[in-house]
Amino acid sequence: MKTLILSIIVFLLVIILFPFNTVLAQNETQPQIQFDHVNFFTEKMSCNFYNTGKISAQDQAPKKATIIVTDPDANKFSTSIDRVTVNVWSDSDKKGIEITAYETAVNSGIFKGTVTISEGQSTQDTIHVSDGDTLWARYASTTPWSLDTTNHGVITTAFVGASCPPLERVSVSGIQVVDKEGNEQKIILAGKQIQIRSELANPTIRNQTFAYIVQIWDKDKITESFSWLSGMLLPSQRFSPGVSWTPYKAGNYTVNVFAWQSINNPNALSPPISTDLAVWPSLSAYTRSTIRNSENLQCQSGYELVIKSSNNSPACVKPQTAQKLVERGWATTLHGVDAFGKPPIGLYNVTISPQPVISGMPFFVDAIVVNHQTNPITYYGGCAFPLSVSFHNSIIANPYNAIHCLALSTNVLGPNETATVHTDKLVILSNATGAVVVDGQIKFSYVSDGQPSSVYTGKEFVIQPSQTIPEIQVSNQANNVVNMASNVLATVDSNGTAGIIAIGSDGLPVISYLDYGTSPSLKVAHCGDLECSKNNTITHVDYNAEAISITIGKDGLPVIVYRDDTSGDLKVAKCGNLVCSAGNTITIVDANSVTESTSITIGDDGFPLISYDSNVYDTMKGPLKVLKCGNTSCSAGNIITYLDQYSGSNSIAVGADGLPVIGYTGPHFYSLNLLKCGNLSCSAGNAISVVYTWPHNSQGQQYPSIKMGSDNLPLISSIGPKVTHCTDPFCYSNLLSWIDVNGTDSSLAVGRDGLPIISYFDTFYGHLKVAHCGNVSCSANNDVRTIDSSGSDVGHNTSIAIGSDGLPIIIYWDRTSGYLKVAHCASVTC
Repeated sequence: MKTLILSIIVFLLVIILFPFNTVLAQNETQPQIQFDHVNFFTEKMSCNFYNTGKISAQDQAPKKATIIVTDPDANKFSTSIDRVTVNVWSDSDKKGIEITAYETAVNSGIFKGTVTISEGQSTQDTIHVSDGDTLWARYASTTPWSLDTTNHGVITTAFVGASCPPLERVSVSGIQVVDKEGNEQKIILAGKQIQIRSELANPTIRNQTFAYIVQIWDKDKITESFSWLSGMLLPSQRFSPGVSWTPYKAGNYTVNVFAWQSINNPNALSPPISTDLAVWPSLSAYTRSTIRNSENLQCQSGYELVIKSSNNSPACVKPQTAQKLVERGWATTLHGVDAFGKPPIGLYNVTISPQPVISGMPFFVDAIVVNHQTNPITYYGGCAFPLSVSFHNSIIANPYNAIHCLALSTNVLGPNETATVHTDKLVILSNATGAVVVDGQIKFSYVSDGQPSSVYTGKEFVIQPSQTIPEIQVSNQANNVVNMASNVLATVDSNGTAGIIAIGSDGLPVISYLDYGTSPSLKVAHCGDLECSKNNTITHVDYNAEAISITIGKDGLPVIVYRDDTSGDLKVAKCGNLVCSAGNTITIVDANSVTESTSITIGDDGFPLISYDSNVYDTMKGPLKVLKCGNTSCSAGNIITYLDQYSGSNSIAVGADGLPVIGYTGPHFYSLNLLKCGNLSCSAGNAISVVYTWPHNSQGQQYPSIKMGSDNLPLISSIGPKVTHCTDPFCYSNLLSWIDVNGTDSSLAVGRDGLPIISYFDTFYGHLKVAHCGNVSCSANNDVRTIDSSGSDVGHNTSIAIGSDGLPIIIYWDRTSGYLKVAHCASVTC
């Protein structure tokens, strides 16, 4: 009886806490999300920019987007309207906003929310967009029975921008087949390289990025080739891009041509076009002596064309001979042709990085090589490059710098094996004022059966003119607001100079610094409070140190990289406790590297990653290297990779994809570069982009400080200070903002408000300053304040971090007094 009563009570509780219709709704229906339109645009995005002289009816398209979510499982309450949360973002605002979608009726399971589309800043219910953006919306069900087990949710997209038929953003016309010299090909032979060309035109008065994509199907609509090139069309510009293809089978094909906004943003700029293509067998020497017309593969009178089974080549033979060959399976007629042999060595998937190629700036070419023959081949590797590029016109391409090859190797490629090969770093010189398209010949050199040989393919290069940074325009800043009264300044060491700050696992600052009091010593200060004003612990770690950097390992203990100023060795000190007072291990990780600049972070595997320059080739500048540690102390299993021959000051961080990204002073101190690593050790797949060049005849170190912004894209502060906000993970495009014109020794952090904050030394006033940015790009409403003006030379060697209380903490050198100081800010803006 007691059991029956207990069961009734439990049943009633279930009915009260979980309405019956909600329980029934647990049907594991996959949630759905969609926009009410596929295209949105603001008042500024009318069709006027097409120069048509008229306005399309689509100018009346909604400037508010309605997002519709269908999720019966989110109908939690049977007597009231439910609501769900939707994330909305655009290409211009990747951080985005959250909106609330409300149920359209009680128990409907359908939710609607609206967001305003605006070219202004994002607000609570407004999303910032630009013409040509993709608008994204994501809904992640939180019900425990949802099929969305990854918590990534369901996503929908819409296009932002005016659409004005019949004109398109890019017009695509014609599909032409040409050889590498540009001659039109009416007859296409198997094994012969061709190019697929179309004419693109930009009818607008705006620059338009594009991806020209060529897909080739065989007769069964199986993709035989998929290739593309990307670039930018200037207003009213026309040109004919082309991609290379070498058909290795005779037969019928279909060529499909697309124009997208980019390869990662498949918004169509024009309707696709297509054409049919016939590929004929290649000619044998015997056939060439008996054919009547090589243009259309017709045999002389009294001969018939057959395909020999032994080597898949065509031949002209007597009709009776043809019949016997076909009957015995030794040959087939053209109608029976299906597949033909592949070349001994195949060269495929040629790629160029970074894109776009900029005149005077370095780039690389990669390709995949396949050994189709039965014998192995050999080719050089390491710092010798089996792939090379040449051009057939006035464009000049040369290796970027001659480097002494210390890592020459020989690679063996066995039968049917595949490998990725690379060129040396290249540079193209072009005097054109706009984008130009040039044909390049890619050559792979190898040795087969003791004989040197080569295989070639073609590639079109879209070359952009050289870029320089804009004239200096300081972003909106406060007028030298002096010391916030509640900021706390403290002295750490009366003999300390250059210091780097990190926040320890106990939430307190840990500072590695140099002490020049008696001899150049490496010391660590563990602060007793957030202001470093009491109970600090100072520990001597090593003698004769320079070029220091510190981070906190995943075990919560400090790791320090530095140069031994006596031996020139690069060393790593792994602390044995929080204050580095016992159990430390010191390891030489690169002997005689003569490093001038180091930076350290922790990789996704929990092991340190170190970027540094090595001056073994030149007393002024040397190769950029990355050291991937094999354990937490870097005492074994380390991997060192050369990245760039000439470099200077550098800074390393880990990107949103878990791979290293490095900002560094480029060759001859004329540029700031960003290197995006292709793997954790940066040993393959790297891409280098030139963030800006320095045209003012005042070359110098850029002293970059790199962090990942709140939008998971790189942010770099450098001399000025100026801030570069990358708009893609490779920094191929970016926004450059000047904070000041007299600053140096800058250091960057991202505050708890998601905005950058930069500490720096003002060389004009001789004071320590902090700039709190007004947006993620630091392009407007920046707040610049003087933190310490106690002397005429205060604020060198700054380093900034966000404390465990969410407030900035700055370490710096007061050169007037000779003290190493700490400033703990009283607010996020200091």
